[in-house]
Amino acid sequence: MGYIPLALSEAMLDKTYMAATLAQRVQARLDHLNLGPVEAATKGDLERTYIRDIVKPDGKKTVTSRLMPKLAAVLQTTAAYLNGETEDPSLPSEAAPSTRELITVPKVGRVEAGEFREVLEFDDSERDFLLEQADDEFPRARMFALDVVGDSMNRSEPPIPPGAVIICVDFDDTGLPLMDGMIVALERTRNGGLTREWSVKEVVTYDDRNEFQPRSTATRHETIVVYDDPAANDGVEVKVMGIVRRISTPVPRNKPRRR
Repeated sequence: MGYIPLALSEAMLDKTYMAATLAQRVQARLDHLNLGPVEAATKGDLERTYIRDIVKPDGKKTVTSRLMPKLAAVLQTTAAYLNGETEDPSLPSEAAPSTRELITVPKVGRVEAGEFREVLEFDDSERDFLLEQADDEFPRARMFALDVVGDSMNRSEPPIPPGAVIICVDFDDTGLPLMDGMIVALERTRNGGLTREWSVKEVVTYDDRNEFQPRSTATRHETIVVYDDPAANDGVEVKVMGIVRRISTPVPRNKPRRR
């Protein structure tokens, strides 16, 4: 009879342990919350059988990094606990679970002022999703997220730097008129709708027009002016896609020391 090399043996044992840990800890959290696996999956906006497929004896052994936060959120625990990295299933005290509904928000593309692209380049086939809290003021409004490219709003209040992700509510769903000071995601189309630009601007209203102004340290970014008279708009169509409600900004792990 042959033997299993020690390194391979340990790797196999680790994999078996992690698989058991995941299933057992998911089941423990279901029991603690008095939830069934299908009920929990539906509550967390996962596929109906997703959690059931983890806890059944011959079920899935791993969870992708993209879906682990959703699984941990619905089970009111941490990814570290589900992964077997800690024995404590509780959330940190400063991050107690919110009572607000968690919903899946699609990331639909990027905003980049002054960059017109052919509509065919806006590909929805590989769309990412974020897990966000429903908006307090507009809980029934559709939500979407956009990556920010460029510095056209790096001086807004609050600042929207390059690399940020903005979380928006659909403007039409809010029922609001345009108002001074709104930060909005804007779509501008030309060439009969063949090319379009998505950008973020601040609204300034006048009696005869609305202006969508950049708030930037760079002077190259233009103000988009939309007159009440359609004939004055040079065939360029402008649509307010959504109101920016939250800004997610990456923070570097560390910065070079100042000398």
